Amino acid sequence: MSATGDAATEVAELIIQEVAPMVVDIRWDHMHLDNVKRYTLNYTPLANENAKREEKSIPPSNTAATVDQLVPDTEYLFDLSAVGTDDQVHHVASKKFTTGPVQVAADVADTPDTNCGSTESDVAEKSCPDVKSIVQEIEERGSHSQGNGSYGTREQKGASKDKGTSQKMKENDVPGPLCLKVVAVGKTRIDVSWQAGYVQAGSHYKVTYSCVKKGLVYNSVSTKEKTVTRPGAHCTILDSLDPNKEYTVCLYRVKGRTQTILCKQTVTTGHTIPSPESLSARPRDCTTLEASWTRPAQIPKEHVNAYLVSCVPASSKDQWERVGSTTYVFKNLDGGTKHSVKVKCVCVDESVSEPVDTTAYTKPSPVKPYQPECSHSSIRLNWEFGAGKTQSVEVTLVSDHPTQKVFGPQKLIKKQTTVLFEGLSPGTTYKYEIKTVSGDQGNISEGHVTTMLCSPGNLKAEQQRANAIELSWAPPTNMDKVSGYIVTYSVKGASESEQTKEICPASVTRCQVTDLLDDTEYDVSIRSFGGTKDSPLESASISADPRPKTVTFPCK
Repeated sequence: MSATGDAATEVAELIIQEVAPMVVDIRWDHMHLDNVKRYTLNYTPLANENAKREEKSIPPSNTAATVDQLVPDTEYLFDLSAVGTDDQVHHVASKKFTTGPVQVAADVADTPDTNCGSTESDVAEKSCPDVKSIVQEIEERGSHSQGNGSYGTREQKGASKDKGTSQKMKENDVPGPLCLKVVAVGKTRIDVSWQAGYVQAGSHYKVTYSCVKKGLVYNSVSTKEKTVTRPGAHCTILDSLDPNKEYTVCLYRVKGRTQTILCKQTVTTGHTIPSPESLSARPRDCTTLEASWTRPAQIPKEHVNAYLVSCVPASSKDQWERVGSTTYVFKNLDGGTKHSVKVKCVCVDESVSEPVDTTAYTKPSPVKPYQPECSHSSIRLNWEFGAGKTQSVEVTLVSDHPTQKVFGPQKLIKKQTTVLFEGLSPGTTYKYEIKTVSGDQGNISEGHVTTMLCSPGNLKAEQQRANAIELSWAPPTNMDKVSGYIVTYSVKGASESEQTKEICPASVTRCQVTDLLDDTEYDVSIRSFGGTKDSPLESASISADPRPKTVTFPCK
């Protein structure tokens, strides 16, 4: 193991701080040593030659350690060493440190409150002792004790030291509970209450709470404190704790720099049941959602009894159902609505986990299209909405011809029920999609519609003889899609007399209509047709009003 200097001088000093009764934190500067496999921290009380030398193993990346279960008011020697990959031990630093005293004041003048911060039945069960009698008992124990088991006032301890007698206080000699009530409430909270009346003027209470956190190499103690200064207060709440942990709660009286421990108790917070995993929800249709999840990996299959599931509109109160599988279909839901889906795990002892949740939208209802309105260059789509909610509508028009462009999507608000597409090609078939949208879900209504052919233009009628006329017209602009024309004529006002005449090919622009009645007014019209037998096309018609006289009829 190499270093930039002597290993013993790599660390300026050990920094030792007492963070709780009988608990110290030790820190040191990071060492730039190669091939360090671990650190070892040894500590032993100096006054007791027969005491066991304790040792902690620390990872090489760490620069701190916590040591607990020390003896109060005792001088310790802490040695830090580095162990190389060759198992050679190199001394790093040493330091002496004396733990703080644990004292019980004997000058309590106030009369304790017999309520003890609890109900009368609690008091009867606990049999809260009289404070002065406890102090007197501790003083007697301190005056008669020998060796390392001593409780006493500072004066008694000082006298003992003057006589050369080393009197140490063991952790289990902390005075018995003075009506301290420690209750775990749920998984992350502890309620603490105690007998009021112990604090004199200028003093206050302090509550410390600590738990051992297990590590891969060594354990650490996390200690926090809460000061209670409000006059007459004799309770406090410890929250934001770790679930399923054993906490040590200590009650102190603090006056100046002197801390007097009154009592200590341990309590375990509630156990957390693992929640289900991989929850997902997807819509089947407008009124159903299918949810699926997996069993918590930490819980064996035989330990899971059931699941609790809930599916309600977002921000609504949960409604729980008990199910036995890891899939469930929620029915009779509102369409196009955002739902909150939650699942809890129920164990065989009926303990319940926290819920795991997700959100999902049901599909919005599709629209009901009406018959489109078409001309040779435009299409107007019309529809009405179904049940449920719809946030918006997207309408797209796509030509069946691959070279034609796509029109849309046009995004509309829910109240709109019509849209007009213009600039379309005559005689062309388009596919339309009307998509209702809510959240990330959509529902499509679709169909096909064809624009009309262009009509012939400038229709004229010229009388040839008493019972015949000749029609002429201009060809339409989209001749490539026109197969021919259909001429329709009937006595005006008598549609039952209607007759038709088909004119082919499309290049023909004149025809004669014969066998007409003398001195009779006729309705005459002409339109283009084309397409196929399965998809016939036609144009709007134009008309003229021929009479049995020689006359020119204007186009309408």
